[in-house]
Order: sequence, then C-alpha cells, then structure tokens
Amino acid sequence: MPLDLPTGALGAFSVEDGRYTLPRLRGEGERMLQYERGDVSRIEGIAIHHTATGPDTPPEVLARYHVDVHGWPAIGYHVLVYESGRVIWCLDLEEWGAHVKGRNDHLWGVALVGNYQERPPARWHLQHAYRVVAELQTIRGEFLPVDGHNGWALPGNGTACPGTTSPDWLDVLQRRGVDQDAFWQFHTE
Repeated sequence: MPLDLPTGALGAFSVEDGRYTLPRLRGEGERMLQYERGDVSRIEGIAIHHTATGPDTPPEVLARYHVDVHGWPAIGYHVLVYESGRVIWCLDLEEWGAHVKGRNDHLWGVALVGNYQERPPARWHLQHAYRVVAELQTIRGEFLPVDGHNGWALPGNGTACPGTTSPDWLDVLQRRGVDQDAFWQFHTE
C-alpha cells in the first residue's frame, strides 16, 4: 500500500494531490508510464531543488517540460512548494523520480518553485518548505539529512541547483528540533 503525503490541511497550508492529474508520458495503449518503484525504507535523504522558473509557474507547465523535453515518465520531483504556501504532491513516495542523477532511488525531491540564482526564497517560502520536509521525515519515521541538489550530486554531475544563493538559506531546511517561533522571528529574508 503506498504511503500518502496527507492531503488537505498541513500546518498553515494545504497539499494538493497532483499525482494523477499532472502530465505523464504515455506508452503503448495510452498507459501512463511510471518511474521505478521501491520501498521507502531505502530513502536516506531529501534533495532540495529550485525550478529556475518564475515563482508562479503552474505545476502542469513544469511537468510538461519534464515529460516533453526530458522524456521522463512524469515530473521529476516528489513535491512542489510555492511561495504562496501551495504544495503539490507530484509523485508517489515509492516512485524514484528524476531529480538527482544516479541517486533517485534513495532521495525524495522537494522543489521550491522559483529561481534562486540571484535572490533567496522569501522567509515564508522557506517556512512552507520546512513543514514539507518535516512531514516527509515524519512519514519516513526518522530524521533525514537535507541538502541541495548540488550537495547530493555525484562527481561529474555538478549543478548550481537549488541556486547560487542557497548557501545563504539552505541551512534553514537542514535544522531539526528548532523552536519554530523563535527561529523564524530572527531569520531574515
């Protein structure tokens, strides 16, 4: 039975289930293709990405790009997080996805929608992403290391993702056991 990211209210935002509505590659007989699957006990960490797009890019556009341009079965990320607090659950948690070459079988991918090459995500965007990361860790039943795509990349597969500003903010998503009120009160954008 697949593990579910809870849809509906999650903290101060809601989770929309896009697993069966976002564009997917179709095979013979118009059957929707999927990524390889595995038990979530194999998950060892969470990879943070940015979409390198505008902050309001619709999930359908992101998924269509992954399917049409890359030829992947579906969007490569497990979860999309918007600055507005909108969260889209894109892949079953057992699906490997396509977000860190050579490591998809043991990482969940969380993408912040936006481009963080020149400016960091807004504080509230990081708050929403933090809650998603915490929920994934709860589902897995243990603390999982969190790093950027660039931190998880294998040699020869380097990338600037999740943006050149990530050294200024990625640590926010790597913390655990933080007093949230005190932490966010002093975190600057």
